[in-house]
Amino acid sequence: MTSSQNIPGPKSGILGIGNALEFQKDQLNFLMTAVHDFPEDIVHWKFGPMYDVYLLVHPDYIHELLVKQWRTTIKWQRFTNIVAKTGPKNLVIVEGDEWKQFRKMSTPAFHTQRIKNYIDLMVKHTEQLVGDWEDGAVYEMIEQMTQVTMGIIGEILFDIPDIEKDAGELAEALMVILDMFMLEVTALMPVPDWVPTPRNLKENRAMQYVDDYLMKIIDERRASGEDRGDVLSALLQVVDEDDGTGFTDREVRDILLGLFTAGHETTMKWLAWAMYLLARHPDIQEQLYEEVSGVMSGDTPDLEELDTMTFTDRVLQETLRLYPPAWSLFMREATEEMQLGEHTFQKGAILYISPWVVQRDPRWWENPQDFNPARFEGDWKKQRPAYSYLPFGGGPRVCIGGHLADMEAEVILATIVKNFKIELSEPNQIVEPEARFTIHPEGGMHLKVVKR
Repeated sequence: MTSSQNIPGPKSGILGIGNALEFQKDQLNFLMTAVHDFPEDIVHWKFGPMYDVYLLVHPDYIHELLVKQWRTTIKWQRFTNIVAKTGPKNLVIVEGDEWKQFRKMSTPAFHTQRIKNYIDLMVKHTEQLVGDWEDGAVYEMIEQMTQVTMGIIGEILFDIPDIEKDAGELAEALMVILDMFMLEVTALMPVPDWVPTPRNLKENRAMQYVDDYLMKIIDERRASGEDRGDVLSALLQVVDEDDGTGFTDREVRDILLGLFTAGHETTMKWLAWAMYLLARHPDIQEQLYEEVSGVMSGDTPDLEELDTMTFTDRVLQETLRLYPPAWSLFMREATEEMQLGEHTFQKGAILYISPWVVQRDPRWWENPQDFNPARFEGDWKKQRPAYSYLPFGGGPRVCIGGHLADMEAEVILATIVKNFKIELSEPNQIVEPEARFTIHPEGGMHLKVVKR
């Protein structure tokens, strides 16, 4: 065994201060430069004077951490403390036996049959979206996809058919909260919450708005006792098999906040990047149009038609490879001395996984910068190491809503491509990625739609 301290990596600045500042400035460039300059299976750097960070580059190490040794780590305490400000029982941060209980009790809300029942909601909101589009108009696709995905997740979670009316305020509040996560996680010295800075005051207002919004819905549903077939009803009714207890209202609120945020933010960014890639590759877009127009009997797909649209699946998978919304699976902290492969890591070591890095590794993905849905033809998983592709995470803590997101993205993209051609808003348009909580298009995502 060798000490993890001997693993090479960036050595910028006194006590790692330079690394922390460079990482905060441009996370994606920092990570890709690190793996380029230090072509190792693990890259080490100091993040300020307190933390040793180890980026796991090889899929075998990622698999070992997430599947075999996930019990020897917890989410990095700095991140956990930040998320806890929005809700201490968020599924993202609960650990150990409490996480297992919460996950088990939440799973019925995402059973396959329940998800299948949601397809009509997806179709309805997507029809509303494309029905309002004008031929030849340029739209900011982050705004457009926020509207449709928030409408869908609002009805799936809360049975609210017109949550779009609140989409502007809700989306703004959630964006403030998500930006808070990234700013405070990457800061060398986070500003204490009690300091009345403009940003702290803005964050507090956003969290209070979201809290009031969700608790009002939960209070009204608890009082009525009505089962509307949505996720909220499932969470309010579920009972632990061992002790007969259910979720408290605050626990339901924390779980719903995590699901609501992930349920629209990640899918919205996924779809926006898919449309950008299709606009830049009109030949692939036409191949996709040929599939959806040949399979779909109407303007929107039904469940059976979704099952046959294999090229649509490949387009979406390749989009997730290039622009995984969850570009960083954040950092896990060793709770005891542990081994990964030949390396020994001390308690407190920060183990870091980034799908952005591993899914652009030329060892597993030929010409990794190219958009090529054909990578996912056939039994593609046998051609690469497990965990060389992990847009929804992996191991026991894989995303609980991954299947729901797949179906939603397929319904929306197929409907758009069946009815509209997507074009760049200007010749040679380039949209640069920006690392926020998810991969965000710097300057927005302006695309032109042409009625077919």
